[in-house]
Amino acid sequence: MTKELSDVLGAAEAATERGLPAFDHVVMAKGVTRRAKRRRGMRQAGTGLLAATSIGALGLVGFLAYDHFQDVTPVVTPSVTDAPNPSPTGNVDWPEVADREVTTGVGLPDAVALTGEAYATADTGWVLAIFDSTKRSNVSDPVEGERVLYLVSPAGERFEVANLTRYGAPYLAAWDTERQVALIVEGRYVALTLDLASGEVTHEWQFCGEGGYMKAEDRPGEEWLLRGFCSGEPLDGIYTDDFTFVTDDGIVTGGEGITVMDVGDVQVRYEFEMTPAQSFRAYHPDGTEVAMQPVGEYIACYPMGPSLSGGLAVQCWAEGDSVTYWNLDLDGGPATPITTSATIGAIEAASGGSLPAEGAVVTGYCLAGDQEALITSHPAVVVLDEGSPVVVTNGEYRATWCFGGVGGTVLVTGVGPLWTWDAASGITVTLLPVPEPGDDGVWVGAAEGGAIIHP
Repeated sequence: MTKELSDVLGAAEAATERGLPAFDHVVMAKGVTRRAKRRRGMRQAGTGLLAATSIGALGLVGFLAYDHFQDVTPVVTPSVTDAPNPSPTGNVDWPEVADREVTTGVGLPDAVALTGEAYATADTGWVLAIFDSTKRSNVSDPVEGERVLYLVSPAGERFEVANLTRYGAPYLAAWDTERQVALIVEGRYVALTLDLASGEVTHEWQFCGEGGYMKAEDRPGEEWLLRGFCSGEPLDGIYTDDFTFVTDDGIVTGGEGITVMDVGDVQVRYEFEMTPAQSFRAYHPDGTEVAMQPVGEYIACYPMGPSLSGGLAVQCWAEGDSVTYWNLDLDGGPATPITTSATIGAIEAASGGSLPAEGAVVTGYCLAGDQEALITSHPAVVVLDEGSPVVVTNGEYRATWCFGGVGGTVLVTGVGPLWTWDAASGITVTLLPVPEPGDDGVWVGAAEGGAIIHP
């Protein structure tokens, strides 16, 4: 699954204006919890707090990254996967791609320019990601860096596609892997399409002049499903590459304070700051509309994405600020737990006593093929195998967020770097490393620009 753009860019934009690190999402998360407690039955359409698929998880990510980055350091261990190795093969007529410069500088990983071979062979397990070499500190203004779009092989070979620094705060919203076209959203105002072969932006659309929100999914042909809003009005619908509106037939629309996501062929609509019984509704292809049963004692739940059992995975907060993950049934049946006390106990047992005082905190959830993956607050990825947690501790990296996965391989980010972790073998591959942080701050890295793994 992917992080919601409204959280990432809104928090980063506000933090930059205040001269604070953009990892400070915890303020937003705590505010959400307080308002949910005192306004259970009321809807508030505040512009600063947008309904995000993973707003609760992002709050935890910010807390962990900002409050604890000096305690846990993501270490990049030199290996063959930490350097590009294009390994060209001769006598193959690869497609032509445009020449381009390779961006260099402090905080950026080593890379080569995109080649015709990499362009043509990018397939399952390859990753497209935006990397930001900005360095942020909790005591001084950030040192602005470069924002670069990379195509990365499963072995960690890095190819620069384009330098996007001129767009300020670009976020990778969608990737059409058939046509090798990316859809990128800049801040809260502009959407653009970029052709990987040329490295050039082909179309640009200022979808909002006052600050809106947009996410995207690729669709067959030269079309995209866009979901978002501007000035409170929904923009949901099917659009072409040049952002010509095609139709919204059959599309459940959202708007400010409302998130809509697909779970298979069912569209789930989540309304921010409603009572739990009113928050989630499932819209089936036959026109049936179902109120999804809430999780009893929890005051607020936020959608994370499809669950392994075919429902909607949600992150829920209780009165005591405890966080658990549940599956909501699309047909209106009872909610079932994804995380249990046994799950948390297994995480804590595997940590060897390294967890903070608050204990294990699950910050992310996603599917990697037929595996469920939980990302915890310390170097561990938890795979739920038929309900029994299997905890693998990774001492090299601090895992805080999951960008999805494929075939049992989980795409994970932490305080800066981006890597994959294979559930079957336990092997970790560094895709986009960052230098070790010092007392003067940490690199943003891949935590905010978005990453997509080729299905």
